[in-house]
Amino acid sequence: MERLTAELFRTMTHAAAERLEAEKARVDALNVFPVADGDTGTNMALTLRAAAEAVLQSSDSDSLGELAESAAQGALMGARGNSGVILSQFLRGFADSIGDRKTATPLEVAQAFVAASQAAYGAVVNPVEGTMLTVGREAAETAVRIAEVGGSLQEVLEGALAAASVSLANTPNLLAALREAGVVDAGGEGLVVAARGAYEVLNGKPVSVPSPAGATSEATVSPSDAQDVETNQPIGEDGDNEITYRYCTEFVIRGLGIDRRSIKRDLSDLGDSLLVVGHDEMVKVHIHTNHPGLVLELCGVRGQLFNIHIDNMEEQTRRAAEKRVPKAPEPAGKEDRPPVGIAVITVASGAGCIELLKSLGATSVIEGGQTMNPSTQEILNAIQQSNAKAALVLPNNKNVLMSARQAGHLASIPVTVVPTRSFCEGIAALLRFSPEASLAENAKQMEVAIDEIACAEVTRAVRDAKVNSIEVKEGDYLGISNGKILVTGTDRREVVRQLVAALMNEDSSLATLYYGKDVEEEEAQQLAQQLQESLNLDVEIYRGEQPVYEYLLSVE
Repeated sequence: MERLTAELFRTMTHAAAERLEAEKARVDALNVFPVADGDTGTNMALTLRAAAEAVLQSSDSDSLGELAESAAQGALMGARGNSGVILSQFLRGFADSIGDRKTATPLEVAQAFVAASQAAYGAVVNPVEGTMLTVGREAAETAVRIAEVGGSLQEVLEGALAAASVSLANTPNLLAALREAGVVDAGGEGLVVAARGAYEVLNGKPVSVPSPAGATSEATVSPSDAQDVETNQPIGEDGDNEITYRYCTEFVIRGLGIDRRSIKRDLSDLGDSLLVVGHDEMVKVHIHTNHPGLVLELCGVRGQLFNIHIDNMEEQTRRAAEKRVPKAPEPAGKEDRPPVGIAVITVASGAGCIELLKSLGATSVIEGGQTMNPSTQEILNAIQQSNAKAALVLPNNKNVLMSARQAGHLASIPVTVVPTRSFCEGIAALLRFSPEASLAENAKQMEVAIDEIACAEVTRAVRDAKVNSIEVKEGDYLGISNGKILVTGTDRREVVRQLVAALMNEDSSLATLYYGKDVEEEEAQQLAQQLQESLNLDVEIYRGEQPVYEYLLSVE
């Protein structure tokens, strides 16, 4: 087999999605923490399913480049969780490298794998080795070596799969947490599962590919599917023919006590080529972005701005840029909402939690969170439906953060994502919201609120494990804060008491408990009384009805 064709890509994409769907529960179970919140496999399966469905909608196309672009766009909008967003970036990098080719040679496919890996690394602020990033990179490097010595398409794909499997097995040697928990990286496993499903097509395994109308047909691949078609050069994300961020924005900030690290943090998800240099009284900022106004607003609260220059780097690429990052269609119902200045979009699960967020002024609450991360499309729809001039997004879950940022980049209004990692942080942030303040001022005050509160959750272990030298038995209650297990035990109330005590400092005065759907109100009231007496704290309780976690709690 000499070339990757559109038909082969269509069949392989569907096969990969089917294989990952079938094994998502096993991938979900590869969780360092032995709790019922693993969702890596589910997120990746839903993301890849969105890509496969987008490819099916392009059933009339015989161009590999067009189908690769459809897959990338489908995954972009359907991405769920951090693993899903990273997977969508693999597909974006692949599509960018393929460009408008109708077919691709083995070497071009291997080079597209490298571009896919680079795009995935670029999507992560602090890439960590021993994850799906490593698995994808080492698979791509092997593919290129095989292709460069004349390997066939099947040999390139087989070698890439073998390298990915070896890399996956090595992930515990790169990450101590995986080694201690006795698992491989879940995202890497999902990548290998999908690749294995795609590769099976080359071995003639029948795959039923549905048509857009719902009919199915069994497809296999034979050497006759290969074509030899001359194509144009690819248009890459970092190439000369297409750019992701259109506006080169630079300026000087003058003030007192300017924190360069906080500027980098606030701007890191707004573009690339970020440069922040200077000292605490004068800082030079340079960034390529699609939201120069938002960049100026975020930096303007830190001092006075001087020497502002905003240049459109390539006006002639506007059409390509709009195709690459399309504006979302206006969802039905937007015209029924009264116009607002700044909308607050947040995420939560549990009827009580959702009701509380709405009562505190959230414009929209997307139902989801742990075990059911909302997609980029769902978050984008909520932003677009808000009928607002700007929006703040509170993901309330570290695994929703990347999808929220991706939705913010696609929105037609300025969006700032406040990195709330839990429901309790979301509550604290929302309490600081002021409709009269600017987007940047609100974001700043919300981040201050997050820093002033300690949050945690209590759940049950679903298997025996050892995490950070702590022995955990199936059925134990776990007190977790900021990604660390602080307390374990068989008595739920005692675990909550010890957890609250561990979060306290000399200034702590209030603890708030949100009890889940499996906890009776009477227990929560009794527990609050015990905490007040034993820890000398004011304690408030709320009905959260959240799944997975018996208690969500905060100390301030």
